[in-house]
Amino acid sequence: MKGHFLQFGAICSAISVLICAQPVHADTVRITSGEWLNATDEDGGVPFALGSDPFSVSADWGCCAFGIEQHLRAGDGFMPGPVDLTFTTTPDSAAAARGNAVVNSTTYQNVSFVGTTLQFQLPLITLPTAPGTNRYTLPFTMTGTLDVSPFGAAPLISDQVSGTGHVTFSMTSIHTASGVEWIPEPDPTNFTFESTGSPSATPEPASFILLGTGLLGVVVRRMKTTA
Repeated sequence: MKGHFLQFGAICSAISVLICAQPVHADTVRITSGEWLNATDEDGGVPFALGSDPFSVSADWGCCAFGIEQHLRAGDGFMPGPVDLTFTTTPDSAAAARGNAVVNSTTYQNVSFVGTTLQFQLPLITLPTAPGTNRYTLPFTMTGTLDVSPFGAAPLISDQVSGTGHVTFSMTSIHTASGVEWIPEPDPTNFTFESTGSPSATPEPASFILLGTGLLGVVVRRMKTTA
């Protein structure tokens, strides 16, 4: 009797693998090409383009890097010393980021990027106390969610994405009541994506299906043998 219960449990485990295979999503999409030019321009910079194997997209972007818009409005900047320039960008309206997309070789025009949220991580930099203008070239890592939809239609793209590359930008000193502070130059601040590195693999649904059918076959053979 105990052996039959163990066999029944094994069958249930194999079947559960088959059932759970259905909602499993593919890997995070790796961005291997693209750029974001003039990213610290107060109008957001153009073009903003991302390329990968399954799709490529481009848009005008209504948001700036490094929080430059807030600094320009407040009339202040970064204090001398270590500075973390990591930031998150997301369009705040349909009009703030619209563009084009190519998905599975089909071109879609005038699509919305509302719902997209991307974080750009950069290493720390140390801003000096002496005034001037300094030019930087740094690596970056981008992660987030890319949502692209035709207006009033179902999403074309709704994927987790990641990418790496280099950014070049300049920091210029300004004089405030607190002394020397620093702001990014509006132009040019350019992010360039590169096709280096690869994310860790996540098993696809087909892999789980093969695993489930394999387990089920082993259990059935054992039951026939012990019958």
